[in-house]
Amino acid sequence: MKNKVKVGVLTWIFLVLAVIMVILAIYYTQDAVKYVNNYAAQYGASVSDMMGDAVKYVMNAAIPYLIYAICMAGIAAIMHKIDALKACLTAEVGEAEAAAVEEVLVAAEEAVEEEAEQLAEEAEAEVVVAEEAEEVAADAETEEVIDAVEEAKASEVAEAEEAVEAAEEAAEEPAEKEEN
Repeated sequence: MKNKVKVGVLTWIFLVLAVIMVILAIYYTQDAVKYVNNYAAQYGASVSDMMGDAVKYVMNAAIPYLIYAICMAGIAAIMHKIDALKACLTAEVGEAEAAAVEEVLVAAEEAVEEEAEQLAEEAEAEVVVAEEAEEVAADAETEEVIDAVEEAKASEVAEAEEAVEAAEEAAEEPAEKEEN
């Protein structure tokens, strides 16, 4: 006895879309035929006189929708076959095979966790390096400020020494004038 396979939701969706495409093809075919008849009547020609153009116009209106319908029905059929195969394989899988699959899944999860931990450690190392780089940059800026302050002090000391020398010279000049 053959087991019936449950039809999946996506299979139904593609079947419904295929039916909608067939309905659109019929509608656009009728619309194209009406247009060709009106065109022929408006210009006083018969449809048989312009049969080649009429058939081409009608086909151009309907064929794309028919192709879409065939493709969607084909996709639905393939999906139904895949569902049937999956059900068949699921029914035939024994407990040992299920345990083996479970072991593989657990091993895969562990590998993913190890990889995530390794990536986290690498990221932490990069953060530490970045923090150290910021500290070095801050230290460099501090050293530059200290150097600038020392240079300013040195220039102030030099100016003060010049002022002292000038004051001494100024004090010596009156003393020299008194001696003369």
